Amino acid sequence: MQESTQLTAAFVRIYRQTAAFQVTDGTAPLANATITINGQTLTTAADGKATSQQLNEGSYHYTVHCDRYLDTEGDLQLSLASSTVTVVLNSQLTMLVTDQDGKPLGNATISIAGQSGTTNAQGEAPIALPNGTYPYRVDCTGHQSSQG
Repeated sequence: MQESTQLTAAFVRIYRQTAAFQVTDGTAPLANATITINGQTLTTAADGKATSQQLNEGSYHYTVHCDRYLDTEGDLQLSLASSTVTVVLNSQLTMLVTDQDGKPLGNATISIAGQSGTTNAQGEAPIALPNGTYPYRVDCTGHQSSQG
């Protein structure tokens, strides 16, 4: 006679959900931004929104790229309570400082929006800022300070 065997199995439910993104410049949505997450490449629509295919619950690293803006990256914890991830991209602003004759000024200090930068030999200083209007100040030894 054969003995009966009882098997017990415990199943864990795996929840799947989409990752939703909203990409802006701080004031307006950005169309055609690309988001890479878990091997998927998403492109934002005119409203700055993009949604991934279904993903399992868990942590995912993402990167966002849009022409004329600095790339950004982050981590998303996807769960049943997840909501839209808002990503604000900063503009890459290159300040050019010249003298009254239009010659570049190296080693000038630029102060703008709580940040500061120093110009290179070509008179250029890159600064990352959200879209907007900001007061600035430029100081350079041997030259009158300028602000705007």
